[in-house]
Amino acid sequence: MKYHPDRKFKPDFCKPPDVFAHGIMDDDGQGGTCASMPVVYVSVLRYLGLPVYLVETRGHGFCRWDDPKGTTIHWENPHLVLWLPPERFNIEGSGEGIAFYPDVHYTIWPERWRPIEFEKGDYLRSMTAKEALAGFLIERGECFWELGNTVEALKSYHYARQLAPDNERYKWLHGKRSHECLQWEAADRAIEEQIRKAHEQQFIPGEHSPLCKCAKCQEPKVQRWQPNAHSPNCQCAGCRKTREAAPATGMPGHQNGIPHALGIPSQQPRHAIPSHTIPGLPGF
Repeated sequence: MKYHPDRKFKPDFCKPPDVFAHGIMDDDGQGGTCASMPVVYVSVLRYLGLPVYLVETRGHGFCRWDDPKGTTIHWENPHLVLWLPPERFNIEGSGEGIAFYPDVHYTIWPERWRPIEFEKGDYLRSMTAKEALAGFLIERGECFWELGNTVEALKSYHYARQLAPDNERYKWLHGKRSHECLQWEAADRAIEEQIRKAHEQQFIPGEHSPLCKCAKCQEPKVQRWQPNAHSPNCQCAGCRKTREAAPATGMPGHQNGIPHALGIPSQQPRHAIPSHTIPGLPGF
């Protein structure tokens, strides 16, 4: 297992092998970082029954032997019972060697703490299993965020907060990412609205789109009443009065074109055939 010197203090969250343990164990892996190497150490040592835990500081991770009561280890091969007295010390193994620094060292290295982080940073605590899993989810969320998958990133932040509800840093990060996501969505909607309006209001001299909103294109869509614009079958009072006052067609002394003056009775033509009608001549 080796360290990746090119990623010292510059983890690339767009490349998950730089953040998670498979970047160390894969045959083509480039090496580990402070986000992955302590996880491997703790996994092996906890499997052996040793009291080792993950610890976070600002911009860095390491592991700690934390045994306030002492530990008895029973080994089967060889058969051995080992008593380990109470002890607490930090193990710095994310580099080119092993070092043992006191807690105060990590308040200024690799990044100096801000005043609020002394009160609400939740740093330099031996992490429980749930807290460690929450930290992995935060790293997973950051990877998704850098890759542009905001949905999966927000899910990871949400689950991390469920596992560590009292961690103020996780609350702040979740709120920050949610606010940024809402701002991006609002900006996307504004851009889409501008594109839609530009398409609807597009005007080219002599050429109008079906969605054109100019007065000339909208005028045919509005049914307006204009004086003297009446059809022959218009039923308004003026048109009916005009039709009633119009002179009857035909010659004088005729009714419907039939000369009554000659004594020819006016009869309606009868062309109906019993039980049949003449096709194409409705009304007979």
